[in-house]
Amino acid sequence: MPVLDLSPQLLERVEQAAQWQHATAAEVAERALADYLDRLEWEKLEAEMAAFQAQLPSLLPAYPDEFVAIHEGQVIDHDKDLRALHQRVYNRMRSVPVLLQKVTAVPSADVLVRGPRVEE
Repeated sequence: MPVLDLSPQLLERVEQAAQWQHATAAEVAERALADYLDRLEWEKLEAEMAAFQAQLPSLLPAYPDEFVAIHEGQVIDHDKDLRALHQRVYNRMRSVPVLLQKVTAVPSADVLVRGPRVEE
């Protein structure tokens, strides 16, 4: 089992939270870390959405009615077939959050990649 070194102050906080949550310190730490990582993923995706919107005028003529994959503010792949794009991006990036978005002048729902599934 992997071991994480925590500062004594943080470990004490985790142990105190575990007591009033009637849980183990490991359960509290795991939930807290999972929540933190989820928040980081959403912050990254929000940045990718902002990058997509900023680049939309130049994306429209380059990728009309195609899906683009945005990572670190850049188009890393594109395809008319969302599933094919998703598969390539997942094979390359695994569970790194990447925005998949259709390039269209009409606003559409965001498509997010988180792991091996596509969410619309």
